[in-house]
Amino acid sequence: MRKTLLVQDNTITTARYEMTAMEKNIMYAVMSQLKDDDELSQFYNISIKELSVFTDSRVNLNEFKDAITRLLTRDFSIKRSDGSHLQVTFVSSADWLTDGTVEIGIDPKMRPYLFQLKKNFTTFELDVVMMMKSKFSKRIYEMLCQFKSTGVFKISIENLKERLLLVTEKGTPQYERWSSFEKNVLMTARDEITAKSDFNVAYSLKREGKKITGVDFVFNRKPLLKLENVDLTAQIPPSVNGEKNGLESPISAFVQEHIDAAKAARMIERLREFGLSDIQILEILKKHKEDFIHKTLYDLTLNREQIKSTAGYLVAAFSV
Repeated sequence: MRKTLLVQDNTITTARYEMTAMEKNIMYAVMSQLKDDDELSQFYNISIKELSVFTDSRVNLNEFKDAITRLLTRDFSIKRSDGSHLQVTFVSSADWLTDGTVEIGIDPKMRPYLFQLKKNFTTFELDVVMMMKSKFSKRIYEMLCQFKSTGVFKISIENLKERLLLVTEKGTPQYERWSSFEKNVLMTARDEITAKSDFNVAYSLKREGKKITGVDFVFNRKPLLKLENVDLTAQIPPSVNGEKNGLESPISAFVQEHIDAAKAARMIERLREFGLSDIQILEILKKHKEDFIHKTLYDLTLNREQIKSTAGYLVAAFSV
């Protein structure tokens, strides 16, 4: 499986805007299709089915439609280095086609922040951000990725709230109580990024007297799983039923009773792609939570070139 790297100018990473998790996922899905040689008139198609595959979850049609509609008015507030200020939407048009797909147009003013970037840009993994449920986790992960070379990201609480649009234009704060802000924004982002990405994340708070004024995120890459006394070149048996797609026996009964089928289908497909048998996959589904399975598959994808046998790696990682 080839990992997809998303790229955006740092001004987008630090911009002031509000988006739901669904809206961000649609934006990510469009960004994954961008090519530097695209014409200005290029459109990009997205469908519920594709978004479900990206997120390994079932996408509600009404929520999808509402998210597309909101994206037409969601504006980015971008401060340029020369002191000027741009307000621009990512989506300039949404054409609902008869086959159920939506043809998305990107605003011309947004394109310079997404194409042919040579410096001052942020890169991050599509698989990682798509698996995150919290909109705050997605945004803060992007901010951390801007500082991957140092592993330290420092920001004032006021600035962070502005970026996340937790302070309205009229200055009315959301999550005004510190305990609520820390729980729903900082702690949620720290825990979800650590669980679903290749970063271990911690943070500390800055104070001026009794007032909390800033937060310092410190993060580092998780080490590659060390496999001792494991034959990574061992032959792994093929799927016991000889089929590669769907939710066939012996997995189907367990999935129907315990796991959302839409989520399981893509996960099972990925495990089979890496050479595991249905018996092994069934044991993995029984023993491990979905988040751990996704994280392990992501770690494998990230370090694929260093691993001789993907199946052997997974057998050891999942203890099956």
